[in-house]
Amino acid sequence: MTGLPPALLPPTTADPPGTRRERHRSLPRRIRRDGRPKVRARRVGGSAVPTAEGSRLTGGWLLAKELVDRLGATVLLLVLAPVMLAVAVAVWTTSPGPIVFCQRRVGRDGRTFCFFKFRTMVADADSRLPGLQDRNSSDGLLFKVPDDPRVTSVGRFLRRWSLDELPQLWNVLRGDMSLVGPRPLPVEPDEFRGPERRRLRVKPGITGLWQVSGRSQLGWQETVRLDAHYVDHWSPTLDLSILLRTPAAVLRGRGAY
Repeated sequence: MTGLPPALLPPTTADPPGTRRERHRSLPRRIRRDGRPKVRARRVGGSAVPTAEGSRLTGGWLLAKELVDRLGATVLLLVLAPVMLAVAVAVWTTSPGPIVFCQRRVGRDGRTFCFFKFRTMVADADSRLPGLQDRNSSDGLLFKVPDDPRVTSVGRFLRRWSLDELPQLWNVLRGDMSLVGPRPLPVEPDEFRGPERRRLRVKPGITGLWQVSGRSQLGWQETVRLDAHYVDHWSPTLDLSILLRTPAAVLRGRGAY
């Protein structure tokens, strides 16, 4: 966050009373005046991010995002092929079971698809799930267990560095997902209620505001708020901001388990 003007710095617990409101009011109302959509700095997930007022992911912007997704996924698959091969060998040689795990998840408009990940758990992980329900540290539709005993030693390393997510580039290439968007969940479409359903208006993403804002450390309501913000205020600038923040979020490893 160094180099940002004081108005764009996130508030801290040491801020005196009223500082948060004063900083909010002092945010620049318009960042660009070149005729394109007005872009404002909004505080989301503890950081100031640029978003376009009233933007919607439709028409030409939708086509442009699709093209960027397919091109980006193709390039990343080629560049990261050696890393993915090494991960595949590590998974295959350290625990029995498939190398890549396929799970049904909910995508745009409530359609389900096969969500790919490198397997990070033991082969019979699903059968052990009922015994872990009381250890769930999340709320809402999220299910997360810190120090999950089903995760293998290699799987823990892959999760820490988000390497288990690399096969989702194939999901992007197939059109199931986007590079940036709300995280797809392993639930039924009708389990989403009210504001939760807004996330279904766009494709799910490999990275998003949830990933760069704390991941599993965030509660369900905060996750819903971040997803709604992304859907309602999508812009190329917002996508670029999230992509640029993703490497730092991976290195910090906050909420990665």
